[in-house]
Amino acid sequence: MGRKASQIDLKRCKRLKLLLDDYGMSQVKLWELTGVSKTQINRIVREKQNLTDAIAEEIVKAFPEEQPHMLKEWLMGRKDYRSTKEQFFNAIDEVHQEGELLSEGLSAFAELSGFSIEPITQADGNNSFDNFFHALNDGFVIARNGHAVNLTPLQLNKLQNEICDYIEFTLDRIVTGKRSI
Repeated sequence: MGRKASQIDLKRCKRLKLLLDDYGMSQVKLWELTGVSKTQINRIVREKQNLTDAIAEEIVKAFPEEQPHMLKEWLMGRKDYRSTKEQFFNAIDEVHQEGELLSEGLSAFAELSGFSIEPITQADGNNSFDNFFHALNDGFVIARNGHAVNLTPLQLNKLQNEICDYIEFTLDRIVTGKRSI
């Protein structure tokens, strides 16, 4: 009799199924490449058996284009990424999202004071991810009442950090009762 469902790590089972789907690999092909029994593979994919370290160790050998250690750690649910490439692109995406959030916040503050902040970019405007990286290289224009100045990305980053520091300082003083609204 198999393990109780509560003892089976469903994340592991789902990740094995996802890996097979991503590679368009059948359970039979995985068995041929690894020697792990067809029954075990099928039971894991159907969430009836736990994926163990020993089985994961054999499975990663069927995917030589992957990084074995990272893939195993991902299969076992100990890592969120199955490759350093995936981890890198996720980190870039997080930086991009944080950068967009800061830029939107700064733009909103600037607008309230009659300023506009726009990226200087030569991107085509279709891909915000590409536009973000162009803006990192090209800089930004801050304008008000017909006057404009170009800021480098480093200058804009410094301005954003100063604004964030000021807001944090002010909110901390309000929360601790050292300043009223």
